[in-house]
Amino acid sequence: MTAATASMLIDLAGELTSSAETALLNAYQQASSNGARLVILNLRQLEYKNSSAITLLVALPARCNSAVQHLSAVELSAEYRKIFHVTQLEQGIRLHDTTASSETLPLVPAKELAERLTSIPLA
Repeated sequence: MTAATASMLIDLAGELTSSAETALLNAYQQASSNGARLVILNLRQLEYKNSSAITLLVALPARCNSAVQHLSAVELSAEYRKIFHVTQLEQGIRLHDTTASSETLPLVPAKELAERLTSIPLA
């Protein structure tokens, strides 16, 4: 990871509830401490979320903006794309997709990002 292209991937797996707040914020802090200019949330293995999960995600764009970082999400299911659209999270978290999609929500191919990411598992 170089300073000019610092990207960090945070893998969200299992359950995203209020009990995951500390782990998510620690993973974000680690990415920031490592100089990440782009923080990417990987939602591929996320199995369960509740309304607390949305609250956790809403706070991240403000943190990233304060730190002059960009925030993106990849591997969103159709359900998560809808949630990001309805809650307007897509205004603060840029959506990327690595597979062809017929969804009408705005997606940006992220194939070029996947090869250069350092992963931080959220455990």
